[in-house]
Amino acid sequence: LLSDLLKDHSLETATEALEIASERCHPSTETIKQVFHQLIHGRGSRETVRLKSTVPVMPIAERGMNQYDVFFQQERRKA
Repeated sequence: LLSDLLKDHSLETATEALEIASERCHPSTETIKQVFHQLIHGRGSRETVRLKSTVPVMPIAERGMNQYDVFFQQERRKA
């Protein structure tokens, strides 16, 4: 992996790619390559997606449930 990264680019770019890839976990070779290509193509590191801490209240979905009662009634008749 290192020889591939250093063919046309500096050790500093390869080191930066490794540091960015290592920020969240132990990186795989594919992760390091992806970050390296992002750096050399000017995309740099990506911002972490932050989700809202609350979930919006959803209405109870009851429509169409009566259709399923027909199936249960047929099962009861067979028993």
